[in-house]
Amino acid sequence: MTDPLDLRLDESLRAAFAPPPASTFTAAAARAVGRPRALPRWPWFVAAAALLVVAVLMAAWPRPRGPEGHDGRELGALWAAAYHDAEAQGFGVEGCPRTGADLCNACEKRFSCRLAVAKGSDLALLGTYEGRPTGGSMTLLARAGGEPLCVCVLPQRQDPRVKLPRDSGLHLARRELGDLVLYAVAKSPARGALDSFVVP
Repeated sequence: MTDPLDLRLDESLRAAFAPPPASTFTAAAARAVGRPRALPRWPWFVAAAALLVVAVLMAAWPRPRGPEGHDGRELGALWAAAYHDAEAQGFGVEGCPRTGADLCNACEKRFSCRLAVAKGSDLALLGTYEGRPTGGSMTLLARAGGEPLCVCVLPQRQDPRVKLPRDSGLHLARRELGDLVLYAVAKSPARGALDSFVVP
């Protein structure tokens, strides 16, 4: 037989911990679905402002320009035209626009640093090209393994990362040497020819 005191205690506990009626849950769910929680807007404003700042900085950031203010594509077009002109003139033979081949003195006068061709190299320096404009670079006429090439020399701080026109039919190689940057323009890849240059 169950004690009446235990029955009253049991009823009191059941009443105290009884779950709310199902209608309470239904009403709460309807309120949550009917009014979705609004997301804060400030993160979107911060992200948009950051993108705007990055875009302005990229537009205003000074990009390196060649000695006469050309960008990399313009300078590449000038060099391709100079190569084709030197080729049409005989590339270093009599009649091709050039001056003597005293590279050390010419570089020292122009860039305040010296440049020379390593002894025993198969690169033959023919002279300095003086025909069409080359954007302020020193342009040398040379042959490496019988292959004619132009070597264009710039100070590193004025190197706009030159790119040749796609239809030029030429290859471009680049090498940094001391404070200078050397580019080889030729009909076939000529990276090895640039390895012939040294700082004496």
